[in-house]
Amino acid sequence: MRLTLYAACVFLVLGGIAVAVGVTGRRPAAIRAEPRLRPPARLDLALFASVAAIIAVTFVPTHGELDVHFTPLAEIIDAFTPPLQLTHLLRVAGNVVLFVPLGAVLRLRGLPFKEAVLAGVVLSTGVEVTQLLVPGRTTSFDDVFLNALGVVLGHSVAARSLFAPTKATPEPKRRTSRP
Repeated sequence: MRLTLYAACVFLVLGGIAVAVGVTGRRPAAIRAEPRLRPPARLDLALFASVAAIIAVTFVPTHGELDVHFTPLAEIIDAFTPPLQLTHLLRVAGNVVLFVPLGAVLRLRGLPFKEAVLAGVVLSTGVEVTQLLVPGRTTSFDDVFLNALGVVLGHSVAARSLFAPTKATPEPKRRTSRP
């Protein structure tokens, strides 16, 4: 039975990754027209590493029972309601920080803001649904929201960095003089 659950987890994760890759893997017309604009292989590796880190952190079974929270913002409000508990604050911050690299990599690969956030939400939703099958994990609406916030932060920071690709300015058309 447990093997079946883990197999289902793997299939759900792979499906989520496939959808996220489908969203991020689209090549804009500018890249198709000019192949040298393709993101470097190191960005492909960074994308793989960020998704692998998310999977590694979120699918480790823990001791305890399955916990499900579908009330929006309940965990976030609880984390910031006195008396503050470090474990709750770390859980909220960890959910944001975990997806910051993904948002940054998606921006550096040239993915627009809306598509990057969509990819993050799809991946996060896949993770949360799959966590229903992992012993001791918590499935929460707030986690999807916080993960999306991490993608937004990562994308925004990368957009303001020196390494973010800028929109290519078209070369001025040369006028040819007619004899």
